[in-house]
Amino acid sequence: MNKIYQKQNKIKRLGVKMNLLKKFSRFSMLIVGVLTVISAASCKKADSLYDSVSVLRSDIYEGLYNGVTVTAELIYGEYPEIRDGIVGDKETRLIFTVPITEPDRSYSVTMDYGGRLYSENFVYDGVKNVLTATLFPEGFDKKSFSAKIALSSSVTEVEFDSVIKGDFLSHKKILDSLNVSQKTYLSSFISDGKFSGEIIMKIAFMSGRIFWYVAVCNADGGKAMLLDGATADLIAIRDVL
Repeated sequence: MNKIYQKQNKIKRLGVKMNLLKKFSRFSMLIVGVLTVISAASCKKADSLYDSVSVLRSDIYEGLYNGVTVTAELIYGEYPEIRDGIVGDKETRLIFTVPITEPDRSYSVTMDYGGRLYSENFVYDGVKNVLTATLFPEGFDKKSFSAKIALSSSVTEVEFDSVIKGDFLSHKKILDSLNVSQKTYLSSFISDGKFSGEIIMKIAFMSGRIFWYVAVCNADGGKAMLLDGATADLIAIRDVL
């Protein structure tokens, strides 16, 4: 009888353990489910920010033309740029700038990329007192390249190299950081679960340091921020119209 009683107790204890294991298993599955939902929501919010970038300047180049420093900017975004809070069709473009104050002279730039020749005349920017030309090399992503700048029949080949070097955060890492530090402000753009606005991001190089300029806005205005390119620390913030 004693052996039978002991056996029954073992069976009961085994049953209790099995029930506890089942409950723990259900609890674990619940935790995993909650974490999955949170992770998915976080990724969805991050993707929404990434998709809301209407203009991204990801690189800046410098070269020498007749002893004068000329620049080029690599931009993927709307063209023309319109601050209306809506992300339009985007394309890759290189904007060349020559600091020459001779608007009556006929300059042009030509570049060979991907087996295709791109060429455009410079136009005079009376506000900045420079010459600018824009090329649209689809998928361009070089850190260095050459282009020919011509004045009438005089052609000079210019070697351009990126000034964006060293350790710096990608534009997505910057957005991830802002999603934490500026969470309240960014949340004000959320409507029906979607980000209702546009984000302009431009990498910058000043005094040997890399920065990110970020503007978050809609048709009514927004805020512009300057962040350290290596740490994402906020340096300055102001309202923009």
